[in-house]
Amino acid sequence: MARYDGKFIRGVVGKGIFRELNGQQIVQGKTEKPKINRTKATIKAASIFGLSSNFSSYIRDNFSAVIRDRYDTHMCTRLSSEVLQCFRAAAIPNSELFDFTPTSFNRLIGFEFNLKSQLRDIFFAQPMVHIHENQMQVVIPEMNLNEDLKFPRRAKKCKLVLGHVQFDLTNGYFNETEYAILDINNDKDNPVFPVHSTIFDLQPGCYSVLTITVQFIETIFIGDNFINDKSFNPVAILSSHIIEGQLDKSVTEKWHKMNFKNYLAPQLPPPGLST
Repeated sequence: MARYDGKFIRGVVGKGIFRELNGQQIVQGKTEKPKINRTKATIKAASIFGLSSNFSSYIRDNFSAVIRDRYDTHMCTRLSSEVLQCFRAAAIPNSELFDFTPTSFNRLIGFEFNLKSQLRDIFFAQPMVHIHENQMQVVIPEMNLNEDLKFPRRAKKCKLVLGHVQFDLTNGYFNETEYAILDINNDKDNPVFPVHSTIFDLQPGCYSVLTITVQFIETIFIGDNFINDKSFNPVAILSSHIIEGQLDKSVTEKWHKMNFKNYLAPQLPPPGLST
């Protein structure tokens, strides 16, 4: 709609925009935005993209105690891309459901949260993860600290931290992150660190994520000081599986709720997981 002020026309008439500039009448063409026809496939792809981005933020946030803000510039994008591939592979055609299997999220195993300080470059031991019934056993093998763990020059000791969280992908819940901590002294004269085993309880039918990190410590005159920072904070995903068994909502509904726009729903109970 346009109006005439006695000298100039101002406003929209048809496909023209009328206005005044420096005492002159200006007419411009009206830009029309092209109409985009969104097919069901396009809408579903957009939905999966948003869902994967949202869910990857829950993974990050649940390990914020060890990740903090000490990750590389593109970590969030890298993690979202990996989760997106997991979702795409599990999406059931012509539906809004996902057919997850125990290995649907295996591609996340080995994901590094800081490419500037990758765990695999400083920690050379091979932890073992065993899943049996409703428990996960994580075994840190015997280590020769002079060969299996690279300490920064000023670090006198460190904490090896295992973090574990579970997600109910059917009903949209997650539990409190559990941490197990091993204290390791950088003793050049006694470098053997004995084997250690940690147990985490599991809920059948849930998605389990396990991370591993090393937090290094220097000793100064006022006490211990953690030296991990933005450029040096090795954290990686050690295990990523959906656990065998039938989901029990009466257990998971006591956990924290996830604010998904659409919650995930496996089509069938996940099959068994070989250990």
